[in-house]
This record gives sequence, structure tokens and C-alpha cells, in this order.
Amino acid sequence: MVSNSRRFATTEKSLGFVPDATRVGDRIAIFLGCSVPVVLREIPGLKVMKWYLVGECYIDGLMEGEYMEIARERRLLPQAIMLM
Repeated sequence: MVSNSRRFATTEKSLGFVPDATRVGDRIAIFLGCSVPVVLREIPGLKVMKWYLVGECYIDGLMEGEYMEIARERRLLPQAIMLM
């Protein structure tokens, strides 16, 4: 379990734990090569969309590469993002 965390549910009804600092509107991302999902927050007011890393999270069914199989089935492609 993620330390200093709280329970949450995704819009697709998955359950998990996110950092206490997580806010409504934050996004969940899964980085290639990373074994856990992370919470990202968009940095407002910039010309180019940039993100702040809030912390790692746990989502039932999306850990240890499980999401990659879902992405393949849905034909989802990786996206490049800029972290600050």
C-alpha cells in the first residue's frame, strides 16, 4: 500500500490508493518501464502542457504491467509528456 494515502475509485470503477496530496482532476499515468502507476497534476498557465509528479499509487488490476495488456487490446499508443 502507498504510505500517507487514501482510497479512491476511478471513473472506470477500479479501486486503489493515491497520495493524500491527490486532488480531483489529477491524472493517473503509467510510465513505460515503471512497475506502479503515478498521479500527475497539470501545471496551469504554461504554453506547453507540463505535469508535476504527485506520487505513486496503487490501482487494483493495473499493477506490475497489467495495464500494458489492456493497452494492447484497446490499441492505445504511448504518449510523450513533460514533467517538471
